[in-house]
Amino acid sequence: MKPDEGTASPDTENLPVPKMGIGSKRDVIRRVVSPKEMDRYCRDAIMGTTGIDIDHPLEGQKPDAERFRMTIEHLCRDIHERIHWGLYNGWGELQRVTEIREIERLGEEDHEIFQKLFLHGLKHEPHVFGDKYEDQVVKTPDQVKEWIRNNHAVGIKFNYKDQEGATKERLAAIAFLRTGEGAQSHIGYVGRLYVHPAHRRRNLSRDVLLHLLDHAEETGIEQIEGWVTTTNTSAMEFYKKIGFRKSGNTRVGAVIISGTAYDWDPILLIMDEYRKRRPDL
Repeated sequence: MKPDEGTASPDTENLPVPKMGIGSKRDVIRRVVSPKEMDRYCRDAIMGTTGIDIDHPLEGQKPDAERFRMTIEHLCRDIHERIHWGLYNGWGELQRVTEIREIERLGEEDHEIFQKLFLHGLKHEPHVFGDKYEDQVVKTPDQVKEWIRNNHAVGIKFNYKDQEGATKERLAAIAFLRTGEGAQSHIGYVGRLYVHPAHRRRNLSRDVLLHLLDHAEETGIEQIEGWVTTTNTSAMEFYKKIGFRKSGNTRVGAVIISGTAYDWDPILLIMDEYRKRRPDL
């Protein structure tokens, strides 16, 4: 997510990295939601690595102390708007912090983290995709890479530290846009829009979809099509807010997953209408 224009974008990489050991095998990764916790973590990190007490700095430390103070204030103020992941030791103490990154197009090198999140969604919420976990879990790395090559897949990445202190990468959200061929090259198809449950209620679905639609506009696509499971009423409301509308008859029994039949509603977005709505989205 982009910061407001004209505002600095301080994040935890601007702060010293605390030289802390990993406490136990019970270390867990979870979202940091407490401003006080973030403030305490940052102050301890600064004191432990630079020796600067930002509340009582020495004369020569005052410029750095003020810079650190502004960074901490910004991080704490935006704690509910920006997603920060923390590594906590077995005693519940915050050890390290990172933040999710910008939306970006995924490449073949991202096939493992893409497939990991996609399979998570298929396993727990198959109606979102209209596909079977059993059919996708057997896909080889080369098959996943080929799919990524042939589609404009995007995602939001974040880094975290594992129990050994090594930096790892995961995806918080994914989606894709595919362009039609020949006489249908003016049509785009969106799908696999999925946000991991731990990252929801932060407007990431909207951000990812708007990113794809902006790309579609730049490439000259005139309309966007997709499908929504009829039982997924929240998804239909979401798409309607962007400008999509139901564009045809319900496809009854479109897919059968684990013995359950799901109906699909076709949706359509005309890009001329999207351009008019975009400034307000």
